[in-house]
Amino acid sequence: MQFSNTSAFPYRATCRIKTDVYGEELVASGLIVGPSLLLTNTHCVMGSMVGYGITIMGYPNTPGYGQLQYYTQGNIDEAHFGYFLSNAKSTGGMSGAPIVMTTDKNYAIGINKGHLDENPDVEIGVKITQTIIDVILANKA
Repeated sequence: MQFSNTSAFPYRATCRIKTDVYGEELVASGLIVGPSLLLTNTHCVMGSMVGYGITIMGYPNTPGYGQLQYYTQGNIDEAHFGYFLSNAKSTGGMSGAPIVMTTDKNYAIGINKGHLDENPDVEIGVKITQTIIDVILANKA
């Protein structure tokens, strides 16, 4: 059913999101929770993560025994609840490293877990979820 008066609270706090994600127009909804804060699902503003270019940055054991920072790049092959799989191959020492969007390195989307035991060519990235954000906010200095 359609609301007739969307200028009254709480209806006015619900917003329409219209965005372009890699050439695909997406329409979704969100909740305005502050002057510059919108609450919505990740897929509403990012679309499917499959195919995204990613960069893993960290301090590998080899070369240099963790003395120099290196990076590896690849694409997300599968997206699941709480994690994704990619072909960005990291090495020992890069566990816990940030996974960022290749197109915008200011946007972290995950934390590197490492490769699958049964397939060292497949990396596991833990998605940065609201639970992780809550832990960060609760422990910030």
